[in-house]
Amino acid sequence: MTSRIARSWNRFWFYSSSPEQMGLFRIAAGTVMFFSALLRTGDLEFFFSKNGMMPLAALPEVMSDRFRVSLFTLIPGMTAIWVGHIVLLAAFILLVSGVFPRAMAAIALVLHLSFIHRNISIAYGVDVITSYYLFYLCFADYRAVDIPMDVRKAIGSVAFRMSQIQLCLIYAFAGLDKVRGMSWWRGDAVWLVFGNHQRAVVDMTWMGHFPAAVAFVTYLTLFWEVYFPALVWFKPVGRRLSLGVGVVVHTGIALCMGLFCFSSLMMSSYALFLDADVAKRIRHWLRRRELQHPFSELQHPVQL
Repeated sequence: MTSRIARSWNRFWFYSSSPEQMGLFRIAAGTVMFFSALLRTGDLEFFFSKNGMMPLAALPEVMSDRFRVSLFTLIPGMTAIWVGHIVLLAAFILLVSGVFPRAMAAIALVLHLSFIHRNISIAYGVDVITSYYLFYLCFADYRAVDIPMDVRKAIGSVAFRMSQIQLCLIYAFAGLDKVRGMSWWRGDAVWLVFGNHQRAVVDMTWMGHFPAAVAFVTYLTLFWEVYFPALVWFKPVGRRLSLGVGVVVHTGIALCMGLFCFSSLMMSSYALFLDADVAKRIRHWLRRRELQHPFSELQHPVQL
């Protein structure tokens, strides 16, 4: 019994590199990360300059430098900011293209954290989640499944499992935090978003005429987040149900609240729970699309 548990434990952590799922996740998440960073381009000076929104002199009062390391506090000035931003965007492009993906993930992680630590006030959910996933992508393995097991493949397996568990933790903490709020138990928490023009980017006040529908969406969101970490591991019904509801919920969040990058990044992580053959078919479809791209030479990635 003990040996069987030990074998199952080792197989779960060290023999599940899943290159197809990780490859698809790298493409999907990297694309979202690229556009999320690109959206800051017009506000770089306001966000990160020495006298901008977060003056360099005031930074130690906002966040202790004991756990904050940023290249842009060591090398202040807009020249460094612009160079770092361009290199970050290039790293995301190369990460998506599969050109030295682990090295590009490491470069992107360092620069992403440097920007966030330079001005923590602009960071929100998608920035925090990006840092998690970039860290795991630094250790991912995209080699074929039939390659013999080695240390690199075992580390890639751990990175894959940690990426899956990270998604479960995000939903678990979000759901358990909602449980503490009385509005979720009353069934009107979603209405607090729909009826607030500062949160909803489209007019959803018509939902006020359907209180039963508001309560249903509220309870569905609550129970889905709380039970996602358990349901997603049970194939096929539990996994399809949890991922399917997730697509609906995040699509609604994107359309109603305008959080397109956050919702897209969360849905891109669903690639980690796809079957290998499904992920492979999607990647092949994407590869065929790349053949029509003027920079199609990047379709032959250099795996580091």
